[in-house]
Amino acid sequence: MVDDPDTYPIFESSADHAALQYLGSAPNNNPINENRKTRDDHRVSKSLIDLTYTNNALVDWRVSLYAELDGNDDYEGLPNGLNFFKSCRL
Repeated sequence: MVDDPDTYPIFESSADHAALQYLGSAPNNNPINENRKTRDDHRVSKSLIDLTYTNNALVDWRVSLYAELDGNDDYEGLPNGLNFFKSCRL
């Protein structure tokens, strides 16, 4: 195949690109997006909130773009996964 670029073209630069164009409706929606349309389990991690807000004397204003204030007018992140010892007890 490499010896026959007329039959089997090869990318030679960044100008040569390929893209899969998904249609805007099922069944050709991006498959990763398809099961997320009705989900409500998107949360900001505690690590990110701690880094940008809780433990940061100069609060990163971007936190307000991807997190909402809780009932106490504060940002609270969801802890990241289980550690090894907690997962062993499941």
